[in-house]
Amino acid sequence: MRYIAIILLLTSCNAAYHVRQAKKHIIKAQAKGAKFGTDTSYQYIYRTDTVYNTVTKEKEVIRRVIDSVPILHEVIKYIPLTRYQERIEYKLKRDTLRLIKYIAKKEHKAKIKTSPITLVTKIILALWLVIVIWMVYKMATWKG
Repeated sequence: MRYIAIILLLTSCNAAYHVRQAKKHIIKAQAKGAKFGTDTSYQYIYRTDTVYNTVTKEKEVIRRVIDSVPILHEVIKYIPLTRYQERIEYKLKRDTLRLIKYIAKKEHKAKIKTSPITLVTKIILALWLVIVIWMVYKMATWKG
């Protein structure tokens, strides 16, 4: 029995784990449209008096509110999105992705167009170099 208790203590989760899980769930709730706010409740302080009536032999308890202390609570209110709002968000995400793809494609084309030496230019330069080397060789071997 003692070993089971030790194993449970060693394998159980701690408070930091629960805080991390709560943060993840808060992020998910905000993504779905949860709104955070504060709510006020009041704690009342009472004064209780007991009155004993000697004629009717009855006991009366009189309770009066002396003071109230406001207490603030963190409240998460989930306000679901309307169908129209969900459609707008979906279109916004879709259009943003399309715009990102368009910009990336445009930048890629700009890189290709602005490269100083293309494949055709390289071939022409190589042929020109071969011709120049051939002419220099002929000039060096020419006896005239």
